[in-house]
Formats: sequence, C-alpha cells, structure tokens
Amino acid sequence: AFPHGPDQRTSARLFSGLAKERASHTSLCALSWFDMKEYRLDCYSYGAVLNACAKAGMWTEAMQLLSQMRRGEVECNTITLNAALSACEKKGEWEKALQLISEMAQSNLQ
Repeated sequence: AFPHGPDQRTSARLFSGLAKERASHTSLCALSWFDMKEYRLDCYSYGAVLNACAKAGMWTEAMQLLSQMRRGEVECNTITLNAALSACEKKGEWEKALQLISEMAQSNLQ
C-alpha cells in the first residue's frame, strides 16, 4: 500500500491516535519501525510521540527523541519542545527543563 512509506499526514494521524490512547511504548516502537524502514517523519509525528511520552512522564525518552530529531534534521518547534518540557516537569527533572526553556529562548520559540 505504501511502497515508499506512508505520507506525512498518515503517519502523524497514527502517532496522534496512539498519543490519545496514552500508548507511549507503542508509539516509541512504531517510531523505531519507521526509522528502521528509513521513512522520513516530520515534526508533527515526532510531536505526537513526544506528547505520549509527556503524558507518561517518560522524560529520558523525550530527550532522546529530541536528539533523534536533530540528527535527522527534523526541526524542533514549540509543540515538540513543550511536550519534552512537560515530560521533564512530571518527573521533577528541572535541570533538563531549564535547558529546554533556554533552548526555546535562543530559538525565539514561545
């Protein structure tokens, strides 16, 4: 059905649906599968997975996803950084949260 991978909208819907169901581990597994298949994802797909991580308080995974985005040259935006910030906040990782706030300020994101 998708010889070159699903389009950006389809993948974003998949990850958004998983985030709504609070299926953070499933989201991460699906993201790994997409990565293994070398399908290019956008900030919306990553944002949905980050949102699932935030709801579960999975701050280390959220920080890893931000790093993965940067390596893949996927632009971080306010939504992705806020989701990672929320994951850090839920687990009391204030130092990481402050780093993200500093990054947002330097990037002129609000």
